Amino acid sequence: MGSSVKQTDLNTSLKSNELPRRLPKFFVLHNEEDKLRNMSPFLIQKHIYTFAGNVQSVKKMKSGDLLVESSSLRQSELLSITKFGDIPITVSAHASLNYTRGVMSSDEFLMVSDSEFLSELEAQKVIAARRITLKRDGQIIPTRHVILTFDPPVLPKKITAGYISCDIRPYIPNPVRCFKCQRFGHTKTACRGSSALCPLCSEPGHEETICQNPEKCFNCKGNHASYSKTCPKWKLEKEIQSVKVTRNTSIQEARKIVHDRTPKTNHSYSAPLKTIKNPDTPLEPIQTPTDTIVPKPSTSAAKNEETITVKLSDWLALLKAHKLSLEKEKTNDKKQEFLKPAPKNKRPKKDHTNSTGKNSNVKMKSNPNKTKSQNKESKSDLQTSDNSISEMELSEEVNLAFFKSPTIIDSNFKSKFFKKTQVMALKIISWNCHGLQTHKEDIKSIINKFQPICLGLQETYLKPNLSAKFKNYITQRNDFQQGSRASGGMACLTSCQIPSKPILLNTQLQAVAIQIQLNSLITVCYLYLPPRVHIEKRHLDELIRQLPSPFFLLGDFNGHNTLWGSTDTNPRGCQIETLVEDHGLCLLNDNSYTHFHQASQTFHTIDLAICSPSLVPYWKFSTCTNLFNSDHFPIVLTYVKNDFPFPKRPVKYIFGKADWPLFESLCQLTPNMVDKDSIDVAVNTITDCIISSADNSIPKTSGNIPKLCKPWWNTECDTCQKTLEKAWYNFRRYPTTHNLIKFKKARAKFRQIRRRSMNTTWCSYVNSITRQVSSNVVWDKVRKIFGFYSDTQNISFLNYNGQVISDAKEIGNVIGQTLSEISSESSYPNDFIAFKKRVEQKSVDVLPSYAEDYNSTFSYHELKDALRKSNPT
Repeated sequence: MGSSVKQTDLNTSLKSNELPRRLPKFFVLHNEEDKLRNMSPFLIQKHIYTFAGNVQSVKKMKSGDLLVESSSLRQSELLSITKFGDIPITVSAHASLNYTRGVMSSDEFLMVSDSEFLSELEAQKVIAARRITLKRDGQIIPTRHVILTFDPPVLPKKITAGYISCDIRPYIPNPVRCFKCQRFGHTKTACRGSSALCPLCSEPGHEETICQNPEKCFNCKGNHASYSKTCPKWKLEKEIQSVKVTRNTSIQEARKIVHDRTPKTNHSYSAPLKTIKNPDTPLEPIQTPTDTIVPKPSTSAAKNEETITVKLSDWLALLKAHKLSLEKEKTNDKKQEFLKPAPKNKRPKKDHTNSTGKNSNVKMKSNPNKTKSQNKESKSDLQTSDNSISEMELSEEVNLAFFKSPTIIDSNFKSKFFKKTQVMALKIISWNCHGLQTHKEDIKSIINKFQPICLGLQETYLKPNLSAKFKNYITQRNDFQQGSRASGGMACLTSCQIPSKPILLNTQLQAVAIQIQLNSLITVCYLYLPPRVHIEKRHLDELIRQLPSPFFLLGDFNGHNTLWGSTDTNPRGCQIETLVEDHGLCLLNDNSYTHFHQASQTFHTIDLAICSPSLVPYWKFSTCTNLFNSDHFPIVLTYVKNDFPFPKRPVKYIFGKADWPLFESLCQLTPNMVDKDSIDVAVNTITDCIISSADNSIPKTSGNIPKLCKPWWNTECDTCQKTLEKAWYNFRRYPTTHNLIKFKKARAKFRQIRRRSMNTTWCSYVNSITRQVSSNVVWDKVRKIFGFYSDTQNISFLNYNGQVISDAKEIGNVIGQTLSEISSESSYPNDFIAFKKRVEQKSVDVLPSYAEDYNSTFSYHELKDALRKSNPT
C-alpha cells in the first residue's frame, strides 16, 4: 500500500476493514426501464441522502446503473431501497468490487485442498480458495499457486497459514479473448462476429486441429497464434488488467489510463529540436546515426531515425556553440575538418577530407558481443571509435562537428551535456535501540546505510554522566532513571548539515523534539511510552499542543490497534486512536510489522509515525527488514519530492594532490591584468585567473558526507554478517523453532567476532603510540581515543524581533546590520557623544617620539638572539 493515509473520522466514515463480514461496500442501483440514465443528478443525490446520508461516492456506469460506495454501517440500508420517487429500482451488491483476490505461492501447501484452505483461513476473512492447475497430456497438474478471495475490498499484504507467514500479491487474470472472432474484450457468447476464425492462421472455414496454414495473429498480424502470450496486443491487454486490479477501477478507465501513457508510434517530441535556424541557409534537419553504412539520409528516411531528448538549457548551450562555430567557419575554412576515428590506444587524428559533400558516408560502430539488453540501452548512444576523444579536442572542434556529423560525439561529450544527476532522498528514522551503548556500532550502521537527517532512539538506558556522541551529528537527550538505575530514555541525532534547533518540552513523558529547516520549518518529536505504565490522556494532549505545526510524532507507543495492522486492540491503542481523532492527525503506517517478540515468535506493530495532514503527500513510510541486533525494526520516512538538495559539506581543494607545474603554466599573471581603469576590475581579473587555474590543476573534495569509520571491520565480520542476514531471512519466511535457533546462533557468532575484532584493532592502535612517534601524531591519536573531534556547527536559527530566520544569507545580513547599529553613533549616550566631539576637535601630534623603548635602535646581535629564541613555524 506504500504510505497510504489512515485518517479517522468516526462521525461519517468507517474503514473497510472495520465493516462486518460480508457487508457490501459497493452497491449497484438498477432500473429495468433504464430510467436512471436520464434522471437528474440532483434528484439522485437527494434520494440517496434521504436513505443513507452522505456516501463515499456515486458514479454512473456505462450500462446506466448507479454505483454507490458506502462509508458507514448505517448506509447498509441502501439494500432496502425499492423506489426513487416513482421509479422502481433494485439494489444489489457489486459482483467484484466488494471482494479482492490474491495469490499465495508456497510449496508447503501442495497437498492442502481448497476446502481446507477455506476452513482454516476463515478467521482471516478468506471466503473462497482455488488452486491454479495446469493441463498437460490430458492430466491435471496442481501448482504451488492458490487464488484466495478475501471479504474486505482491501487486499492484505500477508497472511499466516499455520506457522508460515505467506506474502499475498494481487491476482491479475489473463485478458478475455473471444474463441470465435479472436478479439480481446468479450467472450464467445457475446460475440457479434459473422464467422468463426482459426486461432492459428486467423482464416475462416476450418478448425484449429486441421489447420495447415502458417501462424498469423488476428490482432497484431504477427507470425504467431492469436492466443500467444508474446503478442503485443496480449501484453497490452494484460497491462490493462493489471491497472484495473491495482487501482480498483473499471476496465474502461484502466484502458484509458494505459492508452494515455503508452507512447504513440511515429511520433517524437524532440523532432522540433532537430532543426537549426541559420540566417544564410534554409532549415535542414540534423542527421541522426543509424546502425549501418549509409549515405547522408534524405527526407524519406526520417521515419527510421533515432532521437535523443536533451534538456532545454543544454540545448541552448549547444546552439550557442554552433553559432560560434559558424562565425569561425566564415573566417577560416580549415575548421571544417572532421575528426577521424582512431584505433585503440592511439590519439584520434583529424580527417582532412571534406565531409560536407553529398557523397560523404558515416560508419557506425557496432559491437557483436553486446547482449540484447545492452543494445537496447545503447541504442541512442553516439559512438565513433573504440577510444574516446579527449576533452581538449572536443572543446576546439565539437562546436562545428556536432552539427555536421553527430556521430563523432563520444562519451566525454555525453557525460558533460547528457549527465543524469542522482538525487539522494532525505530520511527521518525512528528506532528502539534497546540500549545505546551496547548498540553503538549498530547505530553507526544505520547512519552509514540511510544517512538520515534525523534519527530518534528509544530506550537508550543512559545515565547523565555517560556521553553519546556521533560524528557529524548533534545529540539531544532526555534520560530517564528509576532510582539509581537507567530506564527508558530518548535521544535525537540531527545532522550538522541541516539547520536545526531544539524545542524545550514541558512534559512528564519521555519525549524529545527538534525543529529542522527544509523548504519550511518542520518539527520532529520522538516519544517513548513504556508498556506497563499508565499514560494520562491530558499529558498526550499537552505534548501535542507544545509542538509547532507541521510536525512528526514518531516512536515506540506500545499500543495495539487494528487501525495500524495489529490483530487486536488494547487500551493503549484506543488511547492513541482517540488522540489522532481529537487533533486531526494522520497515520502513515502501512500495516508493516515493527517489533519481533522473541519469546512468542510473533510480529507486532507498535512503532508508529503520526504527522500533520500537510506532510502526508510528501513523505513515504517504510520499515527496514533488518533488526540491527535489537527487537524493533527501524521505521523510515522518505521525502518523495526532489525540490530540496541532499546536504553536503563545503567543497575544498586537495592541495596534497595538486599538479603545481600545471598550475604554474596555466596561471599566467601579466601586467596587462592590472592595467585597468578600476581596481575592482583588476582584482576580479586576477582572482578569476587564479581560481580557474586552480580548478584545472588541483582536485577538489566531493562534498559528500563521509560515512562513520569502522576500522575494525574485516572480511570475517562481513562473512558473519551475511550468515546472520541469511538466517534471519530463513526465519522470517519459515518461522520455526529450528530456524529461530539457527538465527540466535548466527547472531551470537556475529557479536563474538565483532567484539574480538574491535579488541584486536584497539590493542593494535594503542600499541602504535611509541617513542618514535612525533608528539603531534601522539596527541592526535589520544584525541581520537577519547572521541574528541571538531564538529563545525554553523548558526542554524536566529530569533530577530520575534521572527525565526534560517537562511544563511539572511542570518549574515541581520548580524552585520545589528553590529553596524551597535557601533554607530546613534547607540551612544548623549554625554559620550558630546565628550567625543570635544576630544576630536583637539589636534593630535603624530610625529614619532624616540623616548619609547619600541622606537629605540637595536643591534645586530639582539636581532640574532631574538630569532634564535623564537619557535620555528
